[in-house]
Parts: sequence; C-alpha cells; structure tokens
Amino acid sequence: MLLIDIHQSEIFNTTALDIYTILTDERRHGSFTGDDVFVSDTEGDRVSLADGAIFGKAIILERGKKIIWSLAWLDAVWPQNHMSEVAIILKDRTDGACTVELFHTSIPQEFADEIKQFWPTHYWESLRYYLER
Repeated sequence: MLLIDIHQSEIFNTTALDIYTILTDERRHGSFTGDDVFVSDTEGDRVSLADGAIFGKAIILERGKKIIWSLAWLDAVWPQNHMSEVAIILKDRTDGACTVELFHTSIPQEFADEIKQFWPTHYWESLRYYLER
C-alpha cells in the first residue's frame, strides 16, 4: 500500500489558543463545520468528525500549540485497521494572527486527492467564515 503525506499552512486572524479551543470544543467545532462531531481537550478520548465518517482518538493535545489525532475514514476501501495521523501545529504571529500548519501522514494513495481537498474546503474555509461572523 502506497502512503501519502500532505502539508498545508493557513493564517487566521485570531490566536493559537482560540483555534485550539475551537477544534477541541465539541459545540464550537460542530458549529463551524456544520457536522455532528465528538472532540475534547483530553488525550486518549475518541474523535469523530464529519458526521461519523472520520473516527479515531486524540493522541497529543498541547493547549494552544498542538493537536495530534490518529484518524481513519469510514469507507469500504479504507484499509482495515489502518490509521493516518493528523498533526495541527498552532503558532501565534507578531501581527496578532495565527499560523495553522497541518501535517496529515500515512494517507492511502487512493484517498490522497480527496483528503487534500477535504481540509481546505471543509475545514479552513469554514473556520475562516466562522471566525469572521
């Protein structure tokens, strides 16, 4: 099985702590994505995104700095028992904004294009709109 890694970087006009809180607070996370989600600020807790189509657990959570989730897609062709890893690194900037870096690793090649588009269209655009309201 060929595995692909992706890296994306975005800038948001808010703090790293605010982004961290939005991504790890179930109510706020669900509000910006419009999906049923389960997330928390507790390492080891389960993670469920995109109305349950993505599932896994929180591996490392560093408040305002880093989120690492182990995730799989609920799809008939997603390899059984295979988990990809999502690392979201948050850095405050001197201009008051925050850089969000996404490192998504161990993606089965047949999902790479879909997942490359998933983050910007389902997450970053929605998060930007949520913050601008």
